[in-house]
Amino acid sequence: MTFAQWFVIVVAVVVIITDIVLYNKKGDDATISRTLLEASQSWPIIPLLAGIILGHIFWTNCGIHATPQDVHRVAKPHLRY
Repeated sequence: MTFAQWFVIVVAVVVIITDIVLYNKKGDDATISRTLLEASQSWPIIPLLAGIILGHIFWTNCGIHATPQDVHRVAKPHLRY
């Protein structure tokens, strides 16, 4: 695994564990999830930025040197070649 993959996994695990601990100690209002939900209602840029960041992380990317066949294969993976 690359450093970026490990980084994303570690950050996700830390956020999830922190959210669980906060929920158990202080209730639903103290969680990261609730804080982000309430903040996104005041500042709609938050979900937009989250979508952009997650799109960059998870969107299928063939790379600069992909052949047209590679691009077609990624775009329609259900087709057999």
